[in-house]
Amino acid sequence: IPYALAPEGELRFKAPVPPQKWTETLDCTQQCEPCYHFDRRLQKIVGCEDSLKINVFAKEINPSTPLPVMLYIYGGGFTEGTSGTELYGPDFLVQKDIVLVSFNYRIGALGFLCCQSEQDGVPGNAGLKR
Repeated sequence: IPYALAPEGELRFKAPVPPQKWTETLDCTQQCEPCYHFDRRLQKIVGCEDSLKINVFAKEINPSTPLPVMLYIYGGGFTEGTSGTELYGPDFLVQKDIVLVSFNYRIGALGFLCCQSEQDGVPGNAGLKR
């Protein structure tokens, strides 16, 4: 589920911009690409810029009672990582009736480069801004 426009071009180092509203059913059955970073396991650069998305994993779409929710924020020292399920799948939590929510955020220079100046266009910490 997108939570911001792709931070490309003029938006690259800016605070996130809310996505365009949609009226059609949004296909959210596939995980998004991670944000650009060097994957040490694969020894290559992976990802894309259009990755500011939220994943929601649940056993049922409309459960009969409210369920606990776990928000997972991946680590990686703000330089690598992903909300994807390659390392930590949702299966155990979902089977225990826990809704798992994870999200990608900009990492590395695309998220944390700072030129100390708004007028330079790179105010910094775009990876943690809302």
